[in-house]
Amino acid sequence: MSRQFYDAFADLVSGVASEPVARRLERPGQADRLAVYRNNVASSAIEALRAAYPVVNALTGPRFFSPMAKAFWRGCPPRTRGLSGYGDGFADHVAGYQPARMLPYLADIARLDRAWLEAHHAVDGPVCRPAQVAMLAPAILADLPPGLHPSARLLDLSWPVHEIWQRHRSGRSIGRDPGLAAQAQSALVWRPYGEVRSVVLDPGSACFLARLNDGKALASASEYTLARYPDFDPAAAFGAALSAGYLSGAIVS
Repeated sequence: MSRQFYDAFADLVSGVASEPVARRLERPGQADRLAVYRNNVASSAIEALRAAYPVVNALTGPRFFSPMAKAFWRGCPPRTRGLSGYGDGFADHVAGYQPARMLPYLADIARLDRAWLEAHHAVDGPVCRPAQVAMLAPAILADLPPGLHPSARLLDLSWPVHEIWQRHRSGRSIGRDPGLAAQAQSALVWRPYGEVRSVVLDPGSACFLARLNDGKALASASEYTLARYPDFDPAAAFGAALSAGYLSGAIVS
């Protein structure tokens, strides 16, 4: 059979009407078997999303999460054989999902869940260590563009949800209605030495790391950030980044 047929069949399994394929399934029992297969495919996708977004699932409950995930699956079915990375774009889906309007911060929770998943599966890479930096002359260090570790994910959130997310992630639930007020928050999720970690960033540090992530040198990133946040301390931010292990060591190794 042609590639077009298999693509159309995949669409039919995902709930997209395909008249040419449907006409081939008119024998008794074929439609029922297709329905069973479609339900199995949908269930697998929903469970993959539940595993990928555990805090979203915990805050909404499985009975709410399942139809929300199924609606996402209908519009964005998996396009690869593996499901471990399935769900890119789910946070935007949550933001636009009408029944979730009662939890306006839920999309940011989904973004943190996604960042954790991406950090967990990211390629490995060397971490910039204080001992490496100590060997460099100040002039060389200033022109160094270390960048962030390959696993690092910077997030600009609209709600201060990191603590809620982190507590649920570690099994310390604080309930489904934390009573949050809208307030911007920056966070970083990364995986140094094989363990995913996360931290809330002050605005200056978030700006500084974003510049480093764009390939800027330390001096340039510091000057840019100081122009916007005069109280920013580049040395303290750089030291914190070195200690926590979210700078890449590829350029200094």
